[in-house]
Amino acid sequence: MVTLRTGMIPKHPWHDFDRAVTLLGNKFKEPPRPQIFRGHVSDHQMYSQVFGCQRLYYVYEPPLPPLATLYVHDGEAYYQKLCFHEVAEALLERGEIQPVRLVMIEPQDREKEYWFNERYEAFLLGEILPAVEQRYGATEERGLWGASLGGMVSAWLAWRNSHLFTKVGSQSGCFTADPEGGDEYHDPEWLTEQFAATERRSVRFYLGTGQIEWLLAPNRRFAAMLVDKGYVHDYREWPSGHNWATWEQGLEPGLKYLFGVKARPSFYHNPANYAITEAQ
Repeated sequence: MVTLRTGMIPKHPWHDFDRAVTLLGNKFKEPPRPQIFRGHVSDHQMYSQVFGCQRLYYVYEPPLPPLATLYVHDGEAYYQKLCFHEVAEALLERGEIQPVRLVMIEPQDREKEYWFNERYEAFLLGEILPAVEQRYGATEERGLWGASLGGMVSAWLAWRNSHLFTKVGSQSGCFTADPEGGDEYHDPEWLTEQFAATERRSVRFYLGTGQIEWLLAPNRRFAAMLVDKGYVHDYREWPSGHNWATWEQGLEPGLKYLFGVKARPSFYHNPANYAITEAQ
C-alpha cells in the first residue's frame, strides 16, 4: 500500500502537478538544522563564455575554513527547497562532518546540459570552478552532488575527471540515459557499462533512491557494479518516490558518509568564536 502525505506542498522538484507519495509506515524525518546559523550564503551572477549567457550560482561558506567543496546541480532547488546549507551546518555544529563549502549551480536547460554535455563540463571546469577558487580559495577535496539527471551527470563528471572530483552524492541517479538517446525511461544504462568496462577511479560514492520510482532497478545495478569494481560506496533505499521527500532523507546520511568525522570541531568549544562570528 502507499499513502499520500497530505497537507503539504507538493515535493516533486520540477512539476507542480506531482505529489509526494510514500510507502505505508514511512517514518519521514526532517533533517537537522543548526541552533545558530553562522555560515554565509552568497549568490553570484557570471557571464558564461561557454553558453553565451548569464548564469546563477550560490555559495555557502561554513564558519570554519572548508576542507572540501561540493558542487551541487539544480542548486537553487537544493538551496531554496531543501536548505542543504543548513543541513551541512547543523552536522558541522554537531561535529559529525568536516567543514564543507557548497556551490549550488542553477541550470537553464537541465536536461540538455546534464545529458553528457561536454559544454556543461567545460562550463563547470573552466568557468565555475576557477571563479569559486579565485574568490573563496581552493580546498583539499572536491565533490559533486545531484538528483535524477543531476545525480547521473555527477557520476559522469567524476568518471571523466577523477583527478578533480573524488566524492559523488547521487540521489535517484538517472542511469538509464545514453549519449545517443534522449529517453531516460528506455535508454540503455550506458554509464553503468562505462564504469564496468574501465579501471576503477579513486572516487567515493553515496547513492540513494526511492523504492517506488522507475529508477530503482537501474540504481541497484549501478550499486552492484560499484561492488564488483571495488568502489568505496554506500547505497540506500527510501520508502518513497522520485521527489524531494526521498532526497531530503538522504542529505544527512550522504554528507556524513562523504565528509564525516569522529571528532567535534574545536570551534564549537570556544565561546570566543561564537562572539566573533555573531559580531560579524
